Amino acid sequence: MHTRPHILVVDDEPQITRVLRTSLGAQGYEIRVANDGETALEIVKDFVPDLVITDLAMPRMNGIELCRQLRKISQVPIIVLSVRGEERSKVEALDSGADDYVTKPFGSGELLARIRAALRRSLLESVQSVRVMTTHLRARAHVALALTGIAGPGGGTDAKPVGTVFLSTAGPAGTTVKERFFHGDRHQIQTLAAYAGLQLLREACAAT
Repeated sequence: MHTRPHILVVDDEPQITRVLRTSLGAQGYEIRVANDGETALEIVKDFVPDLVITDLAMPRMNGIELCRQLRKISQVPIIVLSVRGEERSKVEALDSGADDYVTKPFGSGELLARIRAALRRSLLESVQSVRVMTTHLRARAHVALALTGIAGPGGGTDAKPVGTVFLSTAGPAGTTVKERFFHGDRHQIQTLAAYAGLQLLREACAAT
């Protein structure tokens, strides 16, 4: 089970994939790159993505067809990143399964914010699904996520260091507390902490 959000970048422009690999990797995401849709579908067999970023115009299989094929096997969030800015292209991409559409050239700050938003929506849906699963399994463990220790730039009343997240699992055998540490700004920490909470829920399901 992976511990960091997985992002698959699909684009035939080396400059774009190089920039995204560097910038997203610096945010704590684990990145894989494909140059076309067919290669992307091969990669997802072993590298299960939490989010896909894809171009539209690519050889072998374009982004529209990739969206359609991914929707047959997954509900992973898909963000289209394309130079095509006309409404027709956006509508076709969204109708084919994309969740968001960003036009090139793009600002890194906006793209990162859209990635965080897509992951938050996906996490909420996944947490609800896992909680239903634990109910059906009649799990005895109760899982709680505490986003404590995220201090502001100026410190404040919370003396814990920035980026410290405590995850607690309370069950019949007692309470288990795990600490995980993240680096980055407040937005990065909140996204990675929420993802870690989902992993703990899944671990609780697997243990029942």
